[in-house]
Amino acid sequence: VYKAEGQQKALLLCALFAPFAPQRSMNSRRGGFNGRRRNRPWEGGEDEAGASGGPGEMDARAGLGGLGGFGGLGGFGLFNPAAVEERRQLAARMRLAEQRVMEMVMERVPEEIQPECRVVVFDPCGCNDVSCEPSGTVIQYLFRSGARGATSIPKSIFDITAEDVAEVAPTADVLIRWSAGERVPWPPPPEEPDMPTPETHPLRLEIGARVRCRIQAQTWAEGEIVKHYYRETRWPPGKWVPYQVKLDDGTLVYAPMDNDRLIVRLEERE
Repeated sequence: VYKAEGQQKALLLCALFAPFAPQRSMNSRRGGFNGRRRNRPWEGGEDEAGASGGPGEMDARAGLGGLGGFGGLGGFGLFNPAAVEERRQLAARMRLAEQRVMEMVMERVPEEIQPECRVVVFDPCGCNDVSCEPSGTVIQYLFRSGARGATSIPKSIFDITAEDVAEVAPTADVLIRWSAGERVPWPPPPEEPDMPTPETHPLRLEIGARVRCRIQAQTWAEGEIVKHYYRETRWPPGKWVPYQVKLDDGTLVYAPMDNDRLIVRLEERE
C-alpha cells in the first residue's frame, strides 16, 4: 500500500512540474530546429550552423514590416497620424454632404407629414468612401406607418443640386399616400401607348384566313390567323405584332411583320 501511494505522489509531482520542463522538438535530439539550436546567452560561443531564430534573423524579419523582438511578426504597422487625420476629414465631409442633401429633400416633403417622415441618403455600393468611383446616390423615405419609398440620382452625393432633387423627388400626393401606408410605385411605370387599330395600322389578312408562315429559314407551316395586333404581357410597352397564327398542329406562333416574306395567304402560294 505504501509503495502504491509513493508512486501516486511521484506521478502527481511530474504532472505539476511538466509545464516547466524543457520542450524538445519531435525532430530534434538537442531541442533546436532540425537538430541544431541557437546557444543561450549564458552559454557563450557561436551558434550552431543553420540554427534559426537568432538575433540577426529576427532583426531581418522585423525589417520586413514586423516588430523587433517578436520574431518578425507581421501586421504591426506604424501609427500614421496624417492618415488618421485625412480619414477623419473625409468622413466629416461625407456627413456634411449627406446632411445637405437630406435638407434639400425634406424641403419637398409636405409640412403636414414631415414629422412622420425620415430621409436617409446613402451610396448604393455601401462603402461611403469619397474616393470611390461615384455610382449614384439613393434617397430613401421612411414613414412611421412602416411604408417606405426610394428614388435615386445618378450623381455623386457631393455633386447633387436642388434641381437634381426636384427632378427625381416623388410628388406630394405620392408622399402623402406613402405616409398613409399605401404602396405606390415611384417612379411611375411608363404609360402604355395606344394599341393600333385597323384605321391606324391596316392589315392585309383577316382573322380566320388560311395562311402559310415562315417558321424557319427554309421551312413553312400552314395555319389560321386567330388574332390581330397581338402582344404578350412580358413585352415592353408599345411592342406588338400584326398576327397570331394557330398552326395545324396546334402550335401558336406570331408573325412579326406583315409582308409576304413571312406570311402569305394559302391560296396565293398554290
